[in-house]
Amino acid sequence: QSWNLWVEASKLPGKDGTELDESFKEFGKNREVMGLCREDMPIFGLCPAHDDFYLVVCNDCNQVVKPQAFQSHYERRHSSS
Repeated sequence: QSWNLWVEASKLPGKDGTELDESFKEFGKNREVMGLCREDMPIFGLCPAHDDFYLVVCNDCNQVVKPQAFQSHYERRHSSS
């Protein structure tokens, strides 16, 4: 599914007649979601709680990582600068 479907669904009015995105502002810091750094967004996919994912094992350190994060893992942990 594309994010366009989610965006359209989020425009539905809330229980009290307000837009859903306005209703979410009330939750503030008590909500059960966490924002991601822009650099980390490609690693987690469109909907991390529901996306299928695969893991790979680094041959150098046996660390288990997602394929999307492997290049940055290798550059941070194993590149000799």
